[in-house]
Amino acid sequence: MANLTQELGWSTGRVNAVQEAASRSIARTAKCRRVIPKGPQMIGHKSVPVPQIANIAPLQYGTDIVATPIHIWVDVDIDDQHINDEQAVIDLIEASGAQLGRLEDEEIIQGNSIAAPAANAPWGQQLRNNALRRFQFNAKPNPAAVTNIAAAARRPTGLELLTAITTSKDALEGAGRPGECGLLLHNSLYGILGLPLVAGAPPLIHQVEEIIEGNQMTGTSALDGTFNAGQTAAILFRLEPHAVDLVHTMLPTVTFLGRSNGQTHAN
Repeated sequence: MANLTQELGWSTGRVNAVQEAASRSIARTAKCRRVIPKGPQMIGHKSVPVPQIANIAPLQYGTDIVATPIHIWVDVDIDDQHINDEQAVIDLIEASGAQLGRLEDEEIIQGNSIAAPAANAPWGQQLRNNALRRFQFNAKPNPAAVTNIAAAARRPTGLELLTAITTSKDALEGAGRPGECGLLLHNSLYGILGLPLVAGAPPLIHQVEEIIEGNQMTGTSALDGTFNAGQTAAILFRLEPHAVDLVHTMLPTVTFLGRSNGQTHAN
């Protein structure tokens, strides 16, 4: 906040309004954080320890995996015509926050499969420590844990989707992971849940809520929407005790980067 006040002469109130706009926009557009439980705040940490429960009896913790924080950013340029127009600045920051929310979802779901950003890229995801682990939620280390929706490279029917969710929940139960689950789906699949199986019936989402024992589900474009073989279009996971959580090492912050050619640069 200090550099926005000092470099641009903005009041504390204006800086707060801009920062709040960024947080508000990200909260609206970052979908995964609506379902994935929030982990411990680790603001300022250079690494994130991830506890591992060993698959042995009696149950006990194994060696922690140490993950790298990921810096996600979106650059913005504010011209001199708009730099002192508070609403115009807020609108631009909200647009960049929406982009940041999409990038956060992509990082959570796709992780390692995302290419490193090009030099001077206007947005992207950057590892803080290349030597540490980078996770991705759509990784399939155990092929037996994958449920085929059987859509044959087309959008599945409501019945196919409902069957796949039921099969996946049964698989979790069979693996000793009962309880309430969260469900992430590609946006097009999430839309199917608003439809009935047959005319006059209630929307599918009510049956899905019974199957997963809760209503923690959402759609995101970060999952696959082609429905090609081997692609991940949905993820079902246990919430309590949670199979995954989301840890932030930095809060959304608007930072002044400099000025040139009548433009104020920030991210």
